[in-house]
Amino acid sequence: MKKSTLLLLAIFFVFIILLFKDSLILPQYSNNGIVKIHYVDNISAAQEKIIDAFNKENIGKIEVVPVNLPFTKFTTNERKEILARSLRSKSERVDIFAVDLIWGARFAKWSFPLDAYFDNNYLKKFWAHTIESCRYRGKLIALPLYTDMGLMYYRKDLLDKIIGIQDSTFLDSITWGDFLKLGERFKNTPYPFFLFAGDNFEGMICSFHEALPVKSSEEIFGVKKINLNTAGARKSLQLMVDLIHKYGYSPKEILEFDENKSKLYALENDAVFIRGWPGSFRKEEEAGEYAYKLKNYKITALPHWPGETKNAVYGGWNLMISKYSKNKDEALKFLKYMVSKKSQHILYSESGYFPALKSIYSDSAFAGDKTLKLYYKLLKKGKHRPFREDYTQISDIMAHYLHKALRKEISVDRALSLATEKINSRRIFIK
Repeated sequence: MKKSTLLLLAIFFVFIILLFKDSLILPQYSNNGIVKIHYVDNISAAQEKIIDAFNKENIGKIEVVPVNLPFTKFTTNERKEILARSLRSKSERVDIFAVDLIWGARFAKWSFPLDAYFDNNYLKKFWAHTIESCRYRGKLIALPLYTDMGLMYYRKDLLDKIIGIQDSTFLDSITWGDFLKLGERFKNTPYPFFLFAGDNFEGMICSFHEALPVKSSEEIFGVKKINLNTAGARKSLQLMVDLIHKYGYSPKEILEFDENKSKLYALENDAVFIRGWPGSFRKEEEAGEYAYKLKNYKITALPHWPGETKNAVYGGWNLMISKYSKNKDEALKFLKYMVSKKSQHILYSESGYFPALKSIYSDSAFAGDKTLKLYYKLLKKGKHRPFREDYTQISDIMAHYLHKALRKEISVDRALSLATEKINSRRIFIK
């Protein structure tokens, strides 16, 4: 058995222990009639606060039991496989769970349909792109917890120091060509110019999509058989390779980075630009001894190709109710509470998550919040990764071969050709 499989099995058993640590003793209904529902997610401080408030409001009736799968201990891929294994086993102990928005098609078969509970007037309160990710084959399978999109952090103090404040004001919109020219100004400095998560996982594939022209994405993924042997795919992957090996703008260490490692390296080594997600440089407890540097990080859009307006992939997490849950009514009540305006306020204020509700962006409570206004602007530049049931399989194969190209083990053309061949050699194709 492969080491990776053994590791995943070990992680799965740890998850089972976490999930059942109290329910091995307590039945589904406790002795005093309280319904316990298990909520599986990366439980942030904001979510803990929301859960506590819900439990207090429903004391004696419903108790939400959080099952924490933190990003600091579990990669996105590991979380996906842990959930899939648990749901495949028809566990009744997973009542409500969070899924990456790109997992919707894969997890739809385990989700409880929600169309009967949320009409169009209710759904119009959310960003259209978030609801789009919550539908599969015309059915509502989830509700958005929060939205996300790729963006770029930059060290304002370092830009001011090297090129001057006047030159750093154009960062709201910059082409890849201009970005590469800017890198020349930092070649003789000790500061790494640009970091992205370059390990063999979905985060690296997000960067590939973000450097991929929109029409190229449709050309590659919009048909049953995938074809990565296109000019757009070569352009995107070659840029990523060149950032490391041709220009030296991205250190080779990024080949082992997920987003968390990228953030920590940026803090320790004073990187100028970092591809990340919202909230990456918000939490002082995660920055440790470098917390004093957080004030210097600013947000802007990722670079784009000339003529392109959609230059960053949407992220975010949605909430599903398991079709195997025996507590669907209680889970529905908690679901509505989690996506309510009150909860969305807490998620943004305390954890920095983009609200999925549009009204939060014009709420008087955040009237002076420049960051939220910038988020509102950036969200209009986003694009989705392909909504395919087999997307996670495709992405895993792509990540394997594209990572080899990033490491200079094979050429760009060879990586794209091998990935195309491997993807299309699968026995089952699911569009």
